[in-house]
Amino acid sequence: PDGNIEFLGREDFQVKVHGHRIELGEIEAALTQHPLVRTALVTAQGKSRTNKRLVAYVVPAEPETINGHSSSSPLTDAFHHEGESDYGNAVITDPIKRLEFKAKQPGLRQDNFDAYIQLLRPAPDDPLKKMYAGRSSKRSFLHEPIAFEKFSNFLNCVGELRLDSVPKYRYGSAGGLYPVQLYLYVKSNRVQGMEEGTYYYHPQQHRLFVISRKATIDQHLQFPVNRELFGESAFSLFLVVQFDAIKPLYGTSSRDFCLLEAGLMTQLLESSAADNQLGLCQIGKLKDHGTVKSLFKLNETQAVLHSMVGGAPSDLSMSQMVKTDAEAGRSKGSLISELRQFVQKKLPNYMVPANFVVLEKLPLSANGKLDRNALPEIGDQVLGQGDAPRTETEKAIAQVFQEVLQISQIGTDLNFFDLGSDSVEVVIIHRKLNQVLGDFPLLAMFEHPTVSRLARSIKTESNGKHSFAETEDRARKQKEALTRQNKSRARA
Repeated sequence: PDGNIEFLGREDFQVKVHGHRIELGEIEAALTQHPLVRTALVTAQGKSRTNKRLVAYVVPAEPETINGHSSSSPLTDAFHHEGESDYGNAVITDPIKRLEFKAKQPGLRQDNFDAYIQLLRPAPDDPLKKMYAGRSSKRSFLHEPIAFEKFSNFLNCVGELRLDSVPKYRYGSAGGLYPVQLYLYVKSNRVQGMEEGTYYYHPQQHRLFVISRKATIDQHLQFPVNRELFGESAFSLFLVVQFDAIKPLYGTSSRDFCLLEAGLMTQLLESSAADNQLGLCQIGKLKDHGTVKSLFKLNETQAVLHSMVGGAPSDLSMSQMVKTDAEAGRSKGSLISELRQFVQKKLPNYMVPANFVVLEKLPLSANGKLDRNALPEIGDQVLGQGDAPRTETEKAIAQVFQEVLQISQIGTDLNFFDLGSDSVEVVIIHRKLNQVLGDFPLLAMFEHPTVSRLARSIKTESNGKHSFAETEDRARKQKEALTRQNKSRARA
């Protein structure tokens, strides 16, 4: 009415970043193709057109709906029991809140009983301490091959033993049916005398039957929080139920008995692992049961109940081996790393977001539409991979990148070109680095495109010319000079 026109921006969300016209919807579409992403939103942020950065806001898919299927065990989906509640989406996912919840020990009754009888408690001698410590989860493993004899003794705990011609096991099973069987995946060169592949353990014959030679179970079948652990392990164990072996006798109660049997087997395997200087960690759910069933050639009447990974535990203290839920927060970093690699395969480099922000949900306006203006600003930080720079050379390299690209933070393992650096900026950065660290070829920045790798490369090149200590000292002095120069410009 007053004659003013307000420019609201492009309706198609096309932006220009480092000279490239980018349709944000294309990046969002690529991100939502990943099974761990429920929805995604991409924006371009930056104080000026010369330092625009693509930022992806991602809402992870709930574990229960990954790939459109339930990720829980087939047995746990059957029905609720007395005393159970359907918590739905109320499951606590925040690592700190999970720790707080566990610290309350909610499983203990809090009644004010009128009387009690104190039982005698034995002194915690060494065997008792060993038993408790041995059953703890191990999350770090050696890469040396496990002795075949040790591995054989470990598996023998779930094998059959005949006493007076009667088959016996060290754990119970409903009706003596033993419908839960053990399957294994062994990695290459991790158990002496065994090739990589999938195997079935025959409890009567104490033999491993080869199912698939050279079969590989990709770490992406695990949820992000478990991938690093799976990558370090030497082998994986899978407890598989054969429903046809129990349902004819127990019907709908089969679920409960199978879960009990799987629990007894898990406890026994953990104890046997400790006795044979091995370690296990329970994983439980997998992201894709279908692929695992295919690798083990299971039929429709079989299902994976539970899984574990194992190996020879590294020489870490117990506090280092047993991680808390707070450390599971690293899964967010694992998800970001995986998404970055995922979109790099689908999009050109200039369309790969420099930043990924994981949100519980995207902000909505009052009328229920996406509100881009309410997205959290990340400012000029680049939350890249790696630690903060440590050596003087790393700090000098990082400072030049931060100054030229107008960012306040860069991780030591973040690829320079993930920042959207164009050829002009690379030349400027190279020239400034030559002033600070001495001459080195421009090609080195393409061959070693991270702070840590470039620093190591420069250290190697300096050998024979001058000592690394001299390089570090020169880097420190040049960095101090740059800092003074920038302060002088600011005052001016």
